This record gives sequence, structure tokens and C-alpha cells, in this order.
Amino acid sequence: MSALSQQYDFIRKWGSFGTDDGQFENVVGIAINSDEKVYTSNSNGDPNPGSHHRIQEFTTLGGFITKWGTAGSRNGEFIDPFDIAFDSQHNVYVADQVNQRIQKFTSDGQFITQWGSGVNPTGIAIDSSDNVFVTEQFDHRVAKFTNNGMFISRWGFQGTNNGQFEYYGIAIDPANNVFVADSFEDKVQKFTNTGALLAEFGSTGIADGQFNTPHDVALDSSGNVYVADAYNHRIQVFAQHINTPPNTTITSAIDGNGAQVQNGGSTASNRITFQFTASGGTPPITFECSLDNSQFSSCASPITYSKLNTGYDHTFEVRALDTSGNKDSTPASFSWRVLIPAEAKGISIPTSTTQQTDCETSGTHSAISAFCNNNSTNTITNSGGFKRSP
Repeated sequence: MSALSQQYDFIRKWGSFGTDDGQFENVVGIAINSDEKVYTSNSNGDPNPGSHHRIQEFTTLGGFITKWGTAGSRNGEFIDPFDIAFDSQHNVYVADQVNQRIQKFTSDGQFITQWGSGVNPTGIAIDSSDNVFVTEQFDHRVAKFTNNGMFISRWGFQGTNNGQFEYYGIAIDPANNVFVADSFEDKVQKFTNTGALLAEFGSTGIADGQFNTPHDVALDSSGNVYVADAYNHRIQVFAQHINTPPNTTITSAIDGNGAQVQNGGSTASNRITFQFTASGGTPPITFECSLDNSQFSSCASPITYSKLNTGYDHTFEVRALDTSGNKDSTPASFSWRVLIPAEAKGISIPTSTTQQTDCETSGTHSAISAFCNNNSTNTITNSGGFKRSP
């Protein structure tokens, strides 16, 4: 799938400013464990004992469960715990930002180890192989470690363009794609495990789907994306937009006498008007049309063809295209026969006998080809008339 072809839709939010249960001063970290519990970390910039450097636990609908943590620099204490992650053994990893370290705990909070002195970890996530990915605030990059702190690799650099970083938080989905909360650009970016950009969403503001310094990002088992919207004091949840191609339908075919023509039927009129529509896809939707196997080209509903060759079968096709570049792979098709006067009266006519006519169109339809005047090729011009090919 090409870059920026994926989209995400807002679902819900919870939280407000404060220090009570379920409230946030600056919600900077978010993670979801295998039991579908949402963990958030709170930072208020105050390193003194009693300040609210804490972890809170919620249901995925925002129901408060519990909290734990205190301010300090000893093992098991935090100053600005910017992020949380879980490995396959349910061990807990915390990006202890001001203390410049990663702390690792058992699932019940018992300290195991720490590493990373001298770095400024703002985000942490763990892939399916228990590799640990850390966003480094001042180096503007993603670093990869083993689950015991051995360095493996890093990628990324500072900037505001797609694929560049001014970020804090990070998350990894079951397919090992990497999500980064870009705090300075107020957006979330999605990458492959090796750093190729797949998608981005968000902008600056307070409306649903907008951010004010998003500090972290997490995913549940359904692939929904949870964003810690720090200075809007809330959690926002997004679902990936299912990007399906549009489906095209021909809704009517009316001949020059105002009669409905059936698909596979016939008419004595050499004029016909088609109306069509589309469902699905990402708006806005546009259309391409083809008459008698000509090349598809831009068109709009309704479109009228007139002075069609009599005594011939004709085929009209139309397909929809959406703004994401998806195209209906099975165009809507309509076939009919334009009868010559004798056929219309029920007189059998040899197949070699035809009535020559001119062929015209009206409506929006840029250059196409059609069968007119005994199969000689005429080209419909943008002005709606035909230009005969020699």
C-alpha cells in the first residue's frame, strides 16, 4: 500500500484536567496490555515527592480502575514517566524521561533492571519479538534494543516533512508497524518496522481528531489507535478507515423517445441518455466512460449519445474512481441494439444492409472513440461533437 493511502476515523475520548482519579495534568504516556487494559502516565514537571508522577489504569471505554507510582530517582520511582510498554511475558517498561533511563518491572511492579543513562527517552514500544523501540527526544530518532537493553539499530532524523520527526511517543501493532506521536507537528505517523512511511493523521486544534501536543500513542487488539492528547487533557481513539474501491451502478437508460431501454434490449431511437452513480470509496468520486470498447475517459452523469449507428449492437461502460486512487475494477456495463426502421417494423433485414448515420454525444465526456457510419472511427471532442478519423 502506498504512503498516505491509509486513513483513521475518530471514535471517542475521555478525561479532563485535574488530579483526581481519571483526570490528567499532562497525560504523556499510554499503553494497552494483552488484557485490553489502558495504562496512562501523568507528568507535571514537578520532581518533588507527592507530585503526581503516576500511572493510571482504565478500561478501553475510559472507566477508571486503579493508579500507582511516586516521584523520585530511586529504582521504581519516576520523574516524568513519559511512556509505558509491555513485553510478551507481561513485564512492564517505563520511559523515565528526566531520570534519563528505561526501567523494567515485573507485571506486579517489582523492579528488574534499568538502562540508558544519558538519553532522554520519551516513548517506548515492544514488537512481537520483544525488541524494545525507544524515541529519543533530542536526537529525534527511533532506537531499537533487545529486551535487556543491548543496542541494535536506529533510524529517523529531525524535520517536519513526512517521515521526519519532532516527536515523543511510540507504539507497535501486531504486524510490527511503528506509530509515532509527533508532538510538535500535532499528528500521528505510521511506519513499517524499518522506517518507511505508511500513513499520518491529525492537525493542530481542539476539535475531535485534532491535537495539542500529542505525547503518546497505543493500539488495542482490534487495531484502534489511542492518542494521549496532552494539553487537551484527554484520550482520543481512532479506527483505521477501510479504504475499499467504489462500486459503480447504471441507474437508467432513456432513449430519444423518452422510453426506458432495458440492458440487452433494443430501441428504434439512435439517441440514448445514461445516468449512473457510485457507492463506497473515499469522496469525492469521479467517473470514466467508454462507448463500444473505446478507451475510458473522464465523464459525468448524465451523458447522452446521439446519431448512433443503426443496425448495430452498442455497449456503454462506466467506472468510478475515488480520491485515494481506487478504481472500480468491474465497470458497470449496458448493451443494447439500435434498430433500423425496417427492423423496428419487424422486417427481416440482411446483415450487410445498414443505414449510415452520424454519431454525436452530449454531456461531459472527453475524447473517446465509437462505432459510427459502418464502423468508421469518429472521435468525440471535448465540445461534444465528433471529429472523423480519415
